[in-house]
Amino acid sequence: MPMVFRIFGSVDSLPTMDEIIEMFDEAEFEVTLESESGEDDEDEIWSELLVYESSLDGPISLFRYEDPDDFAEALESATEPLEGQESEDAESVLAFLKGCPYGFGIDLPDEMADDENALVMCSVLAQYLAQRCDGLYLVDSDAWFNEAGEMVLEFAEEE
Repeated sequence: MPMVFRIFGSVDSLPTMDEIIEMFDEAEFEVTLESESGEDDEDEIWSELLVYESSLDGPISLFRYEDPDDFAEALESATEPLEGQESEDAESVLAFLKGCPYGFGIDLPDEMADDENALVMCSVLAQYLAQRCDGLYLVDSDAWFNEAGEMVLEFAEEE
């Protein structure tokens, strides 16, 4: 099962492929992107991208939720662990999510889930997308982070 990053936001701000590459350049990663069409053009509008970096064994998958049913399912999956929690942080995240109409996902394949470089890349990308869409991001159902990359809620480990 891949490691999953989910970004939920209140502002529709889709970065272009060029903007994503520029963001990675600033973070000192040299990446190439491939759109779902298999072309590496700088699409203004994309649905799914494969992110390649030379130190990684394969691509990281980045997608935006376009299908309302897929988005609703992802949102439900993200909110389910929050419901019934009695903390201000959980209530705050839940209230924010109830008004989020936009989302992205980042899937890190199993074989790269322990690769520090891949984890940093995914975190940098999730934070960038959260900044763009004025949102929050969830890392593998373990913790929520704000657009500044600060943890706002961590789930306790089950015994």
